[in-house]
Amino acid sequence: MNWRRMLAVSLLLATAQDVLAACIQNSVPATPVVPAAPLAIPRALIPALRTAAGQAAAGSAAGTPAAATTPAAAATSGTDETAAAATTATAAESGTDTAATAQAAASEQARKQLLQKLEFDRRPSAILAAWAGPAAAGGAPLNSSAVNAAAAATSTSGPAEPRSSASAVAPELEAAPLSAASSQPADSAAPAAVAELQLLLQTLQLAVTRGSWSEVGQLLTGFSESERLLIHDRLIVSLTSGPSNAPRGRNGQRIGERNLLRAADVIAIAELYPGAAIPAERLQGLGQLAATCENEGESPAVLAQRLQLHLAEERPDRKLTKVAAGQLLLAANRLAEALQFLPTLQELQAANDLKTQAILARTCYGLHRQQADQAKLELAWQAVQSVLESPAPEAPAAAAAAAAAPAATEIATPPADPAAAQPSAALTAGTAQPLTLAQWQSLQTEVLQLAVELVPQSRKELGAKWLSDSFTREAERGRKILHGIGRAAAIGMAQNPSSPDQRMAVLKLQQTAVDAILQHAAASLDEWKPALHLLLINWLREARYSVQYDTSTARGPQMQRDAYGNYFWMGDNSSAMQQMQMQSQNGMPLAIPAGKLLDAAPGDAWLQSLEPSFFPTFAESSARLHLKVKEESAAFPWIEKLAASHPQEAVELVQTFLSTWTENHDPNSARRRTGVYMFSFGYNERLNSIPLTRSHQERNLRELAGFAERIRKLQLKGVDESWLASAFAGVHSAAEVYLQKDLQAVFGNSDAIQAKTLAVLLGRMRENLGTVWREPQVQQAMKTNRKKQELEAEVLRGYDSALQMCSTGLQQEPGNWRLLMVQGSLLHDLANYRNDLARDAGFADARRQAIAILHSAVDAYLQALPSLPPTDITVECFNSWFYAALGDASLARITPERNPVLEQMPLIQQAFAAIPAEFRDRHLDLFANDLFSRMSSVNPAVKFRYVREGLRIAGERQQAREARQVLDYYSDLVQEIQLLAEVDGSVRVGHGQPFGVLVSIRHSKAIEREGGGFARYLQNQNSGGGYFYNNGRPNEDYRDKFETAARAALDEHFEVLSVTFQPESVQSAPDAADGWRRTPYAWLLLKARGPEIDSLPPLRLDLDFLDTTGYVVLPVESAAVAIDCTPHTGDLRPIEELTVTQILDEREFAAGRLGLEIRAVGRGLV
Repeated sequence: MNWRRMLAVSLLLATAQDVLAACIQNSVPATPVVPAAPLAIPRALIPALRTAAGQAAAGSAAGTPAAATTPAAAATSGTDETAAAATTATAAESGTDTAATAQAAASEQARKQLLQKLEFDRRPSAILAAWAGPAAAGGAPLNSSAVNAAAAATSTSGPAEPRSSASAVAPELEAAPLSAASSQPADSAAPAAVAELQLLLQTLQLAVTRGSWSEVGQLLTGFSESERLLIHDRLIVSLTSGPSNAPRGRNGQRIGERNLLRAADVIAIAELYPGAAIPAERLQGLGQLAATCENEGESPAVLAQRLQLHLAEERPDRKLTKVAAGQLLLAANRLAEALQFLPTLQELQAANDLKTQAILARTCYGLHRQQADQAKLELAWQAVQSVLESPAPEAPAAAAAAAAAPAATEIATPPADPAAAQPSAALTAGTAQPLTLAQWQSLQTEVLQLAVELVPQSRKELGAKWLSDSFTREAERGRKILHGIGRAAAIGMAQNPSSPDQRMAVLKLQQTAVDAILQHAAASLDEWKPALHLLLINWLREARYSVQYDTSTARGPQMQRDAYGNYFWMGDNSSAMQQMQMQSQNGMPLAIPAGKLLDAAPGDAWLQSLEPSFFPTFAESSARLHLKVKEESAAFPWIEKLAASHPQEAVELVQTFLSTWTENHDPNSARRRTGVYMFSFGYNERLNSIPLTRSHQERNLRELAGFAERIRKLQLKGVDESWLASAFAGVHSAAEVYLQKDLQAVFGNSDAIQAKTLAVLLGRMRENLGTVWREPQVQQAMKTNRKKQELEAEVLRGYDSALQMCSTGLQQEPGNWRLLMVQGSLLHDLANYRNDLARDAGFADARRQAIAILHSAVDAYLQALPSLPPTDITVECFNSWFYAALGDASLARITPERNPVLEQMPLIQQAFAAIPAEFRDRHLDLFANDLFSRMSSVNPAVKFRYVREGLRIAGERQQAREARQVLDYYSDLVQEIQLLAEVDGSVRVGHGQPFGVLVSIRHSKAIEREGGGFARYLQNQNSGGGYFYNNGRPNEDYRDKFETAARAALDEHFEVLSVTFQPESVQSAPDAADGWRRTPYAWLLLKARGPEIDSLPPLRLDLDFLDTTGYVVLPVESAAVAIDCTPHTGDLRPIEELTVTQILDEREFAAGRLGLEIRAVGRGLV
């Protein structure tokens, strides 16, 4: 081999061993398969390795042509050739030093990332596979000599990239061409080193699986110290969390087997730590690992027992000392056992071990919280005070000066008690290392927070006095307390975004410290005010965030009922789940629940330290927090304070306040505590609500009257009186009509109520009179026990009361269009109601009077229109007039039985035309918009009439485009469907015998195809039995509906003997007209009631079709048919191909019986 080529190959081997491993993977011998995840080269490092290999190959290729293409070099003497070779070699070495250094760093980085992904597996299935031997997994058995050889080779040959049996090199790196040098044969040492390193890593994983910790420690000697630290960390993390490929449920919880660990395994892993002493962070991880020993069944008590035995052994290189064992138990939440391993406070003080004193304090405090042990609390307080009273260590400069002092001035003083000079036996690691100044300051801040947390629970002469001294005699300590707590609260949201309880605990500490200042340092309060302002800002920051993101709706647990009627209390867990889901989606912190935040809210004395410019924000946030948890009474004082400086925000809060107050005082709120599965065996239905008493309702109204008066005193512009009206309606019984004295209790005398407010109240009252106050179900639910006659009398009394109040308001403002609109609507509703109860001869006149008042309301509105604010411009008075002309002043109550007054439609058009030009288009646009947007609430049977008449008024406007399309659709349907009623035979039917009428549907081919046929009109979907799906429409008894309508239309002049329907499988037949078909529907057998009858009245069939607003019912009527009933007997029915068969049955002739059966078959009526 040419020496230049050898140089290139050597360089390539030194800088990219993992790349060479990819090239020679076929020559690597088989290695045992262990139950652990394979290692793979990260993709991010592949370009660097490829570049390094290319640079090395380029350097090698550059030297080859220089020797082969220079003729003069071959002719020179041997000395010149040797000098030239030496010069070339020197240049090659100097040119590759930088590349080698870079590639060494890249190789180390790749090795580090591989180790960071290292996994270990101690699940029972993996342990059984390892116990069966590597041969069971497809590999050769291992022996200790092979392991020792691998470790020795690795320690001497340097780090090499590990490679698993699956694939340790990325596919793109394996497939990429490296260089010309990579195709040459490599030295045998390179693949051996790679295979040996691979064997070492796999053997390490297998040793962990088998629990052979001495073998693990021996294998770790083959790695550098930093790599041993990394492997040890991965060992703890991987065994705690489990393999990444372990099966998990949808919530991420592991399913089935877990890593099998014992207390002895945890102790062995702790002793494998490469450093001199195990740090606190690593002990925390070991404690979490120890907690997993219970996963597969080991008793928790074993850990402390094993630690005792371990500490009793003589080990010169012990890592797990007694103090470390206590910290490990503390991290495993085994507080009682941890205290047994920690030294006493006196021993720690003698050793000046401040860190362990803090650990002792936290352990004792945790035990106190678990067991309410006052002695543990006292010990925690003593440990805290011991740390706080410790002197600060010397600064580095002072320590250096002391070290430089002359030795002659030092006096060696032997201790009086030799035993006292030695550290306690409990501190096996010796006297604690002195803390640096930064470490001491950090520990002081941490312990100060713990001290403030202990103050409220300690004896008054201890905690309260210490806190009082901190802000009076020892102000420096007080400033440290405020600094530590305030800083923790300020950065809490950033450091603990998913732990609102931790942030809340800091705010409680903040509140405790501030209360102590206000109580004990009132004389020097000005000195503390800047800090108090900043602490208050910490609370305000969390409050504003909770206002925006907290989803809780109560301050504490809410009362619920189980399936058997038993009460129980349950927290708002759904709120926490919603917040967790929100955080996972957008990464936002979890908000502190509003109720908890209010528990730590600043008081009035603390608020004196808040700068005035911050107070409006504080008041608004406080009000919103109270409203969020339904504490409207506590929120209203903050609204009053905010109203003077920020009226706009106060108006919004007033609306929210009234809504919350109404919800809390709703007399039906108790029914919402029950679930949908309440009515099961053993549950008494009579307990589902308590009847609303009159005194209870009066208390609600008095409270509302008080808040209404306070709201008026605020003199806020923008408070809508309708909010008060809605609150009044919300707390009033749904089964009782409004009484005038109830209205006066909230709004004052009738003449003092604003017309707008009175109109809103009367409008709500009218709505209830037309709906809930008429319904027996509501009366039964509210337990009024009213009978039908009492209910009708109550509704009539309600109409009289409403009309009386409306008249009183009109006396104050005779031309108020709102009151006129309500008065006309009330009169129209009253006329319809009385006519429904019993046919009233004065119905037409009463309805005409009501419509006239609605007309006058529109005229009054047009007179007031120029002076109305933009927010009051509306078309409701036009709508009420339009609806009344269609049959009812309320759109939802217009039914086919309500006869319309269509002659009012031209008058409504004229009223729109009378609107001033600058307002006309806007009003017509509003009317057209309402026409379509409210169509979904219209009775399907009157939709056609509604949209047809409405478009005559609105005209061709852009806002009516959708309504116009719907009307066109309706018109097309009507034109393509006809109902035919034809006499079966001659129209000379007579009046002494029955005759037949054939009813059929004549339709186009398209409507039959697109509408799915007419089979559903031959069904009784509700009462016919079976399952029916009506394509988005409610199920209907179509056959019964048609028969009822037909009998009603025919009963006056005809006797309906029978109605026979076609089967659902009926098929349409071609009609004489092209493109039309007929579907037979029913056959009616009728008999005229007298000879004077001369026509068959129209029959009606209601057809329903889906539209963009739901569905529509289009009534299709047949034409009247002229008939002759004069003769007694009419013409014979037509019949063709008549066949009569007579069968004589003589089988019972002997008994004196002879049977004769006659069968007649033909085309026509037989």
